Amino acid sequence: MTTKTHETTPVLAIPAARAATAAGAALTLGSTFLAWTWTAKFPGDLTVTGYPGGLQVLTLIGAALTLLLTLSGYGIKGLRWLTPGGTNSPVRLAALGLLGTMGFTVGAISVELGGVVNLEPGAWIGLVGAIITVVASLGLPHDQDITDTTN
Repeated sequence: MTTKTHETTPVLAIPAARAATAAGAALTLGSTFLAWTWTAKFPGDLTVTGYPGGLQVLTLIGAALTLLLTLSGYGIKGLRWLTPGGTNSPVRLAALGLLGTMGFTVGAISVELGGVVNLEPGAWIGLVGAIITVVASLGLPHDQDITDTTN
């Protein structure tokens, strides 16, 4: 009985995937300092530029955590303790949480205020940054070898 293994070529090289993940997280982090809507009718007053409020704070924390976890994958000395079990799975999980937070926020603003027309550029920048973060983190290799155990 012969076993065949299938090797797949990654869409992004590992250094490019890690760099794109960090760039997306930084973009999302920066977007929290921009206005996300033009009216203060949405809870948390997301109209202020330079001062995150409401759901922007959750996004800021998620983006900072994702960025720190990504940087620990580079082997930076002070950040190695963040990922003792593997450097890529925590990044992927944090990136998905970041996209969930941004998606919820953009959706809630659109529903509460009556459409996507109520979104300022900061919300769009944050959403695009979160999507880049997730897509790029999916290009990172698995921390554990995934083998077929059905014999």
